[in-house]
Amino acid sequence: MSSDNGLDAISEPVVPVRPRAVVNSKDVEPEVVNEPQKPSTVEVELRKAEADFVVGEQRVATTTYYGVNAVEVKESDPFFAKKTVTSNADGSESVKYSLAIYSGSLYNPAGQYSAKNKRVKDFFRFKTCSQECFDNYIEYLKTKKESKYLSANRGILNG
Repeated sequence: MSSDNGLDAISEPVVPVRPRAVVNSKDVEPEVVNEPQKPSTVEVELRKAEADFVVGEQRVATTTYYGVNAVEVKESDPFFAKKTVTSNADGSESVKYSLAIYSGSLYNPAGQYSAKNKRVKDFFRFKTCSQECFDNYIEYLKTKKESKYLSANRGILNG
């Protein structure tokens, strides 16, 4: 069977071919136009982190880390809560509170997964929270009152 244009009725579909860049005989590479590219997520996060330490704008961030019994510790030690205070050039301050989250809820250092206390950075992620939620968790770390833990956990789960 043949059609009016001379091709068989049963044939493979025609795939369009992309034109190739033409290079002259002197082996000169074609001109490449550098278009601005969207920064990756990692680059955006790095820029945000660097912005906290920009001295030219007088933004200085100080982070305090809290470990077992709500004692201030170094960043290299296990910690479950952190408080970052950023001072701006105009004299204002902004405070960011973060708590350790494990398996979808607030981490309980005296609970089922307490063996992970030594390797906080391997297992946890930190979620920002309100000052009230942060204060309840710090109070829990100091006193081990379960009601303070439950209040903090409720606060962080509700956002």
